[in-house]
Amino acid sequence: MLSLDLKEVQNVTRAALLTPMGNTFSADPQQQQWGLPIMWVSDPGASKTSVMRQLVYHMRWGPSRDRRVPFLSYEPGAIGEAGFGVTPVPVEVATNPAFNSASALAAALDTKSQIAIDFPPPAELVRKFPGNTPGMLFLDEASTARGQQLDALLTCLQYGRLGTYQLNPRVRRMGAMNPSDQTSGGELIPIAVANRVCWINYPDPTVEQFGAYLTRGARLLEPEAHEILDLDTMEARVLAAWPALWPQAVSNVWGFLSRFPDHQRQTPDLTKDSSAKPWPSPRSWEYVTRALAISSFMGLTDSERDALVYGLVGTSSGSAWFTWNKDTDLPVIDKFLSGEEPFEHQFDRMDRTAALLAGCRARLRQKDLPGRAEKARQFCQFMITLADSAADLLAPSIEDLYEQRLLGSPEGATLITKITSITGNSLGPVF
Repeated sequence: MLSLDLKEVQNVTRAALLTPMGNTFSADPQQQQWGLPIMWVSDPGASKTSVMRQLVYHMRWGPSRDRRVPFLSYEPGAIGEAGFGVTPVPVEVATNPAFNSASALAAALDTKSQIAIDFPPPAELVRKFPGNTPGMLFLDEASTARGQQLDALLTCLQYGRLGTYQLNPRVRRMGAMNPSDQTSGGELIPIAVANRVCWINYPDPTVEQFGAYLTRGARLLEPEAHEILDLDTMEARVLAAWPALWPQAVSNVWGFLSRFPDHQRQTPDLTKDSSAKPWPSPRSWEYVTRALAISSFMGLTDSERDALVYGLVGTSSGSAWFTWNKDTDLPVIDKFLSGEEPFEHQFDRMDRTAALLAGCRARLRQKDLPGRAEKARQFCQFMITLADSAADLLAPSIEDLYEQRLLGSPEGATLITKITSITGNSLGPVF
């Protein structure tokens, strides 16, 4: 895990809060799931919670951009299992509004008792984030979670769910913790939970920063961090840019994994090290793809972007990716598909070509892409030049274009004819 300075913490936090998540993409900010979950780690007393609270305090939303974004701090060791919605509570079905089909359920129960077991959410949580209200649920002192809370912590961080209660998709989740050996009653975070967050070391303030903190009346953030962030506008801007950002990030992840497949998953050996730390899996590489896309949009520095990547897949895989990325010169996907940027295939760097092909496939799958048919034609022309030397790399791209009915150009027909003559395989009619 890398350490950041305080200004970098602010930039990375805002980028994480503006990261689209989930398996569905919506152009409507109110329907899109938001927030790359970060777990900030430091020794006690570093002001992690205070800084996060101040950052969210200076965000606004609503039609007039005058409503503050709510912040709720949760401490697992203090709130107990009930705070995570995993405490079973008997309820009277006929009078409980939590049941959508109360009458049907009541009829199926004993007519005398009409009692069922429910897992009600904490009232404070429901009051804090009503409707589509955006906000942050901050899981403070996360290492104090015990027993059943650890399973609840997992689903809360990744899915925004507490028991049977689903937070609205605009509620972001982050956390903070001290090392387990510095936590009262703390337990080691299981590797399944560790794989669902980005782990970043939180910095102690310098002596100068602490002095400024005291003179500003116990406000640790620098003055420029107090600029108001219009959350609604920023969400809309991210969603408008995301269709172009995503394919570029896909190429940077897919190309690396195609060359170093052993880095896709490296499950920790708990017999050697049982401490919570980032490790690579398909899930964490998906998160890296999202982190790279939002880093590009927000203009993060290399060190800020690197902290996100290291925090998701760990030192070994993160270092390998940085080395690969530094030596891999890929064109901008949109410019390549428009014929504005060239690409030279190198026989000894098939991974570069695989990366470009993956990014182009991701972009051409977007049905509302302007000039999609012409870009597909350009892509087919490029693949024709690769057929003799890299036919095995082309199959996924050709199949994608076939499924999307994007092989109807003369170049598409030529590509199919050429590939069929080389491989002996046929895709059937050319659309």
